[in-house]
Amino acid sequence: MCSIHCFVLFLKLCSYIFCLQALENEIASHEPQLMSVVAVGDDLVQHQHFGADRIQDRLQEILGMWQHLIDAEAYRRKRLEEAVDFHQVG
Repeated sequence: MCSIHCFVLFLKLCSYIFCLQALENEIASHEPQLMSVVAVGDDLVQHQHFGADRIQDRLQEILGMWQHLIDAEAYRRKRLEEAVDFHQVG
């Protein structure tokens, strides 16, 4: 009974990892566009656009949210890999 339950749990973990890989690919596909927008914003700030202060604040906010997303993705991957390792050992 336990071995069947463990096997099903292991399959679910593998499924979660597969979904996470799809999410990682989706996130990676948006990075070039985001960095392009950031570059335009930086250019506006450097050329002293009348809203440069607001633009700079928004760029920092956007990059902070992006980094939070990347960190959360990495944490989730680490936890899933730990769970898989646990089930392979156990």
